[in-house]
Amino acid sequence: MIADKRIHENTKSRMISCTLQLMDMTVLFKHFHLCSVRVENILLGHENWVTSVRWLSNGMILSSSMDKTLILWSKDADGLWSEHAHVGEVGGNNMGLFGAFPTSDNTMLISHSFQGAFQGWHRAEEDMKAWQGCPMPGGHFASVKDISWSPSGAYLVSASLDQTVRMVGEWGEKGWYEIARSQVHGHDMSCVDTITDTSYVSGSEEKVLRAFQAPTTFVENVKRITGRDLTSDAQYDVLGAHIPALGLSNKAISSADMNQAPAEHTGTATVKDYEVPYQVSFAPVALNQPPVEEILLQNTLWPEVHKLYGHGYEVYQCAASPDGAIIATCCKATKQQFAAIILWSSGTFEKLTELVHHNLTVTRVR
Repeated sequence: MIADKRIHENTKSRMISCTLQLMDMTVLFKHFHLCSVRVENILLGHENWVTSVRWLSNGMILSSSMDKTLILWSKDADGLWSEHAHVGEVGGNNMGLFGAFPTSDNTMLISHSFQGAFQGWHRAEEDMKAWQGCPMPGGHFASVKDISWSPSGAYLVSASLDQTVRMVGEWGEKGWYEIARSQVHGHDMSCVDTITDTSYVSGSEEKVLRAFQAPTTFVENVKRITGRDLTSDAQYDVLGAHIPALGLSNKAISSADMNQAPAEHTGTATVKDYEVPYQVSFAPVALNQPPVEEILLQNTLWPEVHKLYGHGYEVYQCAASPDGAIIATCCKATKQQFAAIILWSSGTFEKLTELVHHNLTVTRVR
């Protein structure tokens, strides 16, 4: 069984076909090296590169592809191979699957993709025709630069050089899982701190700090997943956010932008498409378990509510006071005038004062 590969000699570019070929091979070693190859079947189903092929213990074949799907192939009584089950994502923001493998009892399929993401599917029926997506462990794929607990301790926020801010919460006795990916930025993140249970401020390798406030879907999903009722000042007319093309700021999507109410969602099926007045992949979902990778990428962003301008160089540290009323920030500096700590009001996001004393970068503010 091979994935067909060809090299185009004229352009010297590699082309890998989207077909699988099943072959009978006979090799005789005596006085001569003989090889007999016969094509048994060509399996057509994927729309992009086939990245891995594995046999299951029950005789089925599992294939993964850069088209973001897995296919289970089975052989019928007549000896013909056909598609038995098809799982994965159609559309969305994922970038394809590098490989996949089954568990020893064939009750679960696991794939891995870009940025260290795992995706899993549980068998829903004995005949292996129906599969349901399930939460998988995951996290950052680059160094974490800063972490902060929400004031109530309901979740942990982390900022990383992978240019994301993520929230991790406890799912009953099943462990800690990523429950939101609130910020996917275009610069490496450097700091983050929560102001309230539903707001935080973050900085990256730019001169601007950005403040975010939770949409109502986050508050409701946290309660269903973790059992924690957040003290909420969330924007109840905002369901989520999206990132415009070529933009860095998360733009709010309000309930007025959606022509339907959020559908009940277990985090295991394909998200229902909603009609919105612009091209975005967001859809509000009600989760009863941690979201799968597809939902984390598309439906858990927080809207940006304010930008804080004042530093001359890249922001390095930020910290909110225990009562959340004041935010202290600093940036990279080689002179005293740039090493100032700026204090901001978290209510109005106006500059209160500057603390000038250090001569170089302030490396920690708490």
